[in-house]
Amino acid sequence: MVDRRQVLLALAFLCSSSGWLFAAFDVRYVLRSLTGHIAYVGFALKKRTYALDLAKDVCEERAQVFLGRQDVVYHSSVKTHDVDLFKHLSNSKYLKEGDFARFKLVNVCGLWEASYNLGIPIVVAQSTIRHRKELPMFKPFKIVSRVVGYDEVSVFVEHRFVSKSAKTKQEDLNALLFVRMQLTNKGKMQRIFEYLGIENMMPATSSPPNDVLAWNYATTMANDRIKRGYSGKDDGGGGSALSAASPYLRKPNSSDSSAEKKDGGNGGTAVRVSSKL
Repeated sequence: MVDRRQVLLALAFLCSSSGWLFAAFDVRYVLRSLTGHIAYVGFALKKRTYALDLAKDVCEERAQVFLGRQDVVYHSSVKTHDVDLFKHLSNSKYLKEGDFARFKLVNVCGLWEASYNLGIPIVVAQSTIRHRKELPMFKPFKIVSRVVGYDEVSVFVEHRFVSKSAKTKQEDLNALLFVRMQLTNKGKMQRIFEYLGIENMMPATSSPPNDVLAWNYATTMANDRIKRGYSGKDDGGGGSALSAASPYLRKPNSSDSSAEKKDGGNGGTAVRVSSKL
């Protein structure tokens, strides 16, 4: 006969240990990462085992993703533990959902497999997000990920948070997230391409759009300014960083005056990204 007291004690211990586990670790994040990893890796192994004759098609698909010609879509929804006091998706959760979407992207294009087997992990070096429209609780949405460019050591990724409007039944852009991933251990993208067998399909570099390049330069200038400040060499105005970036920037000419007037003329001296980028 089962002792009711022992059962209650066992349940109490289980609840207590579960509470401590959830308090000490982000269990939901770990579980979603593990399940996603198992699903994507299992799908890749199945595809490789039963479709070896489609190896050329797989290489072409990976190349299309790296060249930004194929999007990778990740579906999700706003859960109760994702919202803040305003009952919409918390600002920090956008970056976490971007992690899952990016994890699917690097598995589809083979970047995860290549970086892991070559011993050159790829990490997030910088990110920025533009919030446009809230995602309320229980709202389903999707993240459309696209590679918008790469250089010798970095990959630039665009994540678009998209949901369907209840009024118009059309898709709304809720947020736009840009991420720069960078190879570590002196890794090069050319080694990644060679491992994946797509080196002949890929140019040495693929320049991202001007707005992404301007963002990358802005964060680089901010990083240089902070370094000079900590070392006691800050000039107070970021002059050297701006001088370093000057070959990539140009001031508007007379043809731009109409655009400046249209903006109200209160933005000061405009600086635009040069075509050299």
